[in-house]
Amino acid sequence: MKKLLALILALCFAVCAAACSSAKSPLSSGGEGSLDVSGESEPDSSIEEDAPAPVNVGEGVAHKLRELRFYLPEAFIAAEGNAQTGPQRYSTEVTDNGVAAGTVITAMAHEIAVSAESGEGSEAAAFDLSDYVKNDSNASVARVDMSPVTINETTWYIGEWKASGHATTYIYGEHNNVVYEFIIDKQNEYYSAAISMLKETLWFA
Repeated sequence: MKKLLALILALCFAVCAAACSSAKSPLSSGGEGSLDVSGESEPDSSIEEDAPAPVNVGEGVAHKLRELRFYLPEAFIAAEGNAQTGPQRYSTEVTDNGVAAGTVITAMAHEIAVSAESGEGSEAAAFDLSDYVKNDSNASVARVDMSPVTINETTWYIGEWKASGHATTYIYGEHNNVVYEFIIDKQNEYYSAAISMLKETLWFA
């Protein structure tokens, strides 16, 4: 009888131990289904107020150029003369004389010259963005190799020029007979952040 009672107590102890270990499972209950293999909770980033903020390409400030919408990191300052129809300038620094400095972005919108119809039933030649980028753009003058990429269902052409530690990225798109152009000149860490954010957020309203 004593052996049976000891066996029952041992069995109860084993069941209780198993229940406790399962209650301490590292599987997150926050709805993400993430597994914390370290067994330690993630630090609260709001507590680390003294730590320097990293360049975050997931957040930014909305801007508008005609029908184009895009975001840039908060570090970029819009020039006072910017208008929604362009040209526009954004920079991470402004000198005492009001000159844009740091990483500088120039955004422009160019009307496409469409030839008039010459006869009944005839149509004007379709605009070829790739031909424009290759032969008539600022990127073509700098002899930059441009590659097509799809951003929010629209084809854009992007290329980078590098020399002696300096870099410039060119971005071109077209919408409703208007060519949109970005020229991004590198001077600091926001250069890559701005390009990454533009690649994620360029879209036409």
